[in-house]
Amino acid sequence: MDPTIPSALRPFFTRASDAGLKTEPYHSSQNPKVFQEENPVDGLLIYLPNGKDTRPFLIKYDERLEEHTNILFEQLQYISGYEAIWSKPDDVLEAELQGDEITYNNAFLLKRLKHIFRPVEDIDINEFNVLSILYRRKQVQVEFDESSSAFNLLSAYTAQRPKLVVRFLGIGASCHDEARNALQHIAEPLLFQIKREYNIHLRLRNARGSFSEIRSWSFLDGMLTLGS
Repeated sequence: MDPTIPSALRPFFTRASDAGLKTEPYHSSQNPKVFQEENPVDGLLIYLPNGKDTRPFLIKYDERLEEHTNILFEQLQYISGYEAIWSKPDDVLEAELQGDEITYNNAFLLKRLKHIFRPVEDIDINEFNVLSILYRRKQVQVEFDESSSAFNLLSAYTAQRPKLVVRFLGIGASCHDEARNALQHIAEPLLFQIKREYNIHLRLRNARGSFSEIRSWSFLDGMLTLGS
């Protein structure tokens, strides 16, 4: 274990190591002149499976660290090509949705979806039905919601704001490729139907750049700034 890792982060490091996951201390400095020098570690990068590759997420060493203790990140995988995560033990797949960014924001889209799928006997706009869709002889439960705390942690680089997601329960996938196929074969026809019947334009959000790519861009920006 890297001796510079703060004690509060060591349980996360141990859990990741026990699960066979690669980890990497994260340094806050973006100044290329001091980047390689000794700096306080303010986070831990943990690499999760992402199809045939891996993708890192950052656990920050800040006041929100305790909130992440109960997130079972070692049971999660990314879905390659999408901003989505999958838990095989829980049989849950969660994927971020993107709407017409010119006309709608996420809160408005979720409000509309809850209005459409609210229970007939309940006029509470904050409640809505869970859809049941047949997929490969299984009844898959589908719900629209704000993203879970696990999703926020794994998909956030600067802030952990809730996102609009579609969640699938009971897909019965045994590997990443099966989970990815389920996401495509259930979500895309469903979103097309919602567009056709309710004129709500939604699509699965493609994967953002990995944290290491974003860090490289910041590093390059720092070099350009210093050179100007």
